[in-house]
Amino acid sequence: MSNLITAVLVGPTGAGKSQFCNFIHKDLTNSLCKVSNSLNSCTKEPQFTTVERQNIKLQLIDSPGSSDSNNNDEENLKKLAISLRTIKKLNQIFLVLSFNDRLTRDTREYLKILSWIFTPKQFMTNLMIIFTHYPDKPDEEDLKKYELYKKEINEELNKNFEIPSEFKIPDIPVYFVNTKIFKKDGVKYYDENSQNAIIDFIEELKLRIHSPTYSPIDPTDLDCDK
Repeated sequence: MSNLITAVLVGPTGAGKSQFCNFIHKDLTNSLCKVSNSLNSCTKEPQFTTVERQNIKLQLIDSPGSSDSNNNDEENLKKLAISLRTIKKLNQIFLVLSFNDRLTRDTREYLKILSWIFTPKQFMTNLMIIFTHYPDKPDEEDLKKYELYKKEINEELNKNFEIPSEFKIPDIPVYFVNTKIFKKDGVKYYDENSQNAIIDFIEELKLRIHSPTYSPIDPTDLDCDK
């Protein structure tokens, strides 16, 4: 198997996809992928970047968000499907959500929209979830939310993709990170706990890709006609 792993970042506008992409690249300028601070998605077209981490080459595809003020969900989704068809295979889907937003109505609607181009099997068996905007110093309440959100997002995905009970995936990997850039004494840095979390995240990604039961997504199977 090639050491190139291709993953697409999906999620609502404002969830932090572009910032997470910068975080994986260890880009302390936060400029590799343009970050939006409003409801208008800065990512108008799927953007491809490549980074080497932990002995793998990871190609990330940052996608336009949904539910932004321009209401271009169908157009953005079609652009994404067409872009994905230009690659040989898609190894993983990274669903990026905001810890602050939890599962809002817009987020639930976005999860349904994803079923327009991905089949349940494609999506659920190649999925890893990242909650951004996690506190750098979580308190007891945050830790309770952590466990609650892990359970809720797994249940919501199985429900939205109408996975039969006998085929439900009980424990999709969920990670929580703070991608904010901190500064002390003129030195920029990322939260240490989040840096450790992303190391674990990539190690789990490597294990998944090399699992004997693993099967990548064939981009030619994606639906571009919505």
